[in-house]
Amino acid sequence: KAILVEGDSDELVIQKAFMLQHDGHLPIEMGTDVISVGLTFLRFLELAEKLGKHTTVVTDNDGSVEALQNKYAQYLGENKKPSIEIFYDSVVDAGELKIGDSVYNYNTLESKLLKANSLQVLNGVFGTSYTCEDDLRKYMRRHKTDCALAILETKETMNFPDYITDAVKNGK
Repeated sequence: KAILVEGDSDELVIQKAFMLQHDGHLPIEMGTDVISVGLTFLRFLELAEKLGKHTTVVTDNDGSVEALQNKYAQYLGENKKPSIEIFYDSVVDAGELKIGDSVYNYNTLESKLLKANSLQVLNGVFGTSYTCEDDLRKYMRRHKTDCALAILETKETMNFPDYITDAVKNGK
């Protein structure tokens, strides 16, 4: 079995979510590989389909559920394969934050983690003391791997977005 994620930070967060649902066991201890594949999801899915390997994809919607559904059209709906599942948040979030001249993307793992928890919880996990969610979002964006590692190592009680919880249940 495999759980495919985009990057290293996603991999660490998925490991933690898996451990919380499986009595502290790492995915590998239960026969599940968590693999960071960058942007090559579709190639990995082609291989998984040919090999008949049970594969779960966990991905951000990046602000367009339609684009995501188009990308994975051959694995969703009437084209769904029995051994392949795609998990993403179907809610597109927006806000006012800008980084430079660019509008901040509220549809990434970091923002979805903040939405599933609170400023207080994540300040506790990261050892920070932000009073504004947008400041914490900026911090998490600048320190993605450090934040993911803090999540992996924390003893704090925290929540995960539903799409991650569902993916981890599926990927066991």
